Amino acid sequence: MFRVYAVRPTGVSLRGRGQRETIGWSTVRWRAALTLLACAILVASLGHPTAVALKVALLAPELADTPIRPLEWLGPSPRVEEYTFSDATGTVDCDLYLPLTPGTHSGVILLTGVFGTRRDAAMVRFAQGLARSGAVVLVPESSTLRSGDILPDEIDAMVNALAYLRDRPEVDPQRVGLIGFSVGGSLALRTAESDIGQAQVAFVGVSGAYFDARELLQEIATREITESGQRVAWQPHPVATYTLLRQVIGALPDSGDVAILWRVLLDGEPMSDSDGNALSPPGRSVMALAEAPPSAHVTDLIDALPSSSLARLDAISPSTRIDRLRARL
Repeated sequence: MFRVYAVRPTGVSLRGRGQRETIGWSTVRWRAALTLLACAILVASLGHPTAVALKVALLAPELADTPIRPLEWLGPSPRVEEYTFSDATGTVDCDLYLPLTPGTHSGVILLTGVFGTRRDAAMVRFAQGLARSGAVVLVPESSTLRSGDILPDEIDAMVNALAYLRDRPEVDPQRVGLIGFSVGGSLALRTAESDIGQAQVAFVGVSGAYFDARELLQEIATREITESGQRVAWQPHPVATYTLLRQVIGALPDSGDVAILWRVLLDGEPMSDSDGNALSPPGRSVMALAEAPPSAHVTDLIDALPSSSLARLDAISPSTRIDRLRARL
């Protein structure tokens, strides 16, 4: 069973449509998540347990930002190249970290969360550490994901990134995998579940991802999660609430609903009586979900959402296609 944990950022500034959101990520969460990812990727890509242990031991100081970093003793910093392509998600900017050791290497696509963390200092150290350990690392970030939108088209963008990495002469195409945290972990799973991903993704490492977006919406609305078969109180982080509501609102068919709910629920402006009267029944369902309704009403409110919103949630949920996953997880 998958458990949903919201990455807990600090210094959050969430702005409205067309404006850039900025997040300062918690150092403790970063280190824990990235260390788990490092172990997952190295176990998957290396065969001998002793080699795995050594690589993880050498990589750990890179994540902790300590003054002593053994990997730096083994050679110069990896070469970094930039690569950009365009598709249905808009512009996808990528950083490619290339180890300086000769021969072919395993390849890693490192998927970030929303709001642009590709150039975060911890992410850069992690990518550099993986490259020093002998992996070619590609860190893609679409303009839509950077703005906070999670589009189904992200899967096609990641498949394009996968094709680019597999075609690099430094990469062994049989040893290419994905690792991701937060939303990036969910996108990694969805990419591996795709027709091309089934055939080309060798391994997936996931940390802090959601498994089912409808279930996450229910947990956010009820402020409850299931622990050991029991429903217990849970306080979602504002970033998790904002991001998921953004997906539901953005997929509403009524542009009037979108304008009102975006302004009230995402931009934090007060709601007037005329706004409330102008909402359609689906728009009122979204508003009710955002206002922490009684748990008994939440399922009905979610079922009352328009098919476009529910289809958006299903399309970005690994749960809907998990039986198609073939990669080592």
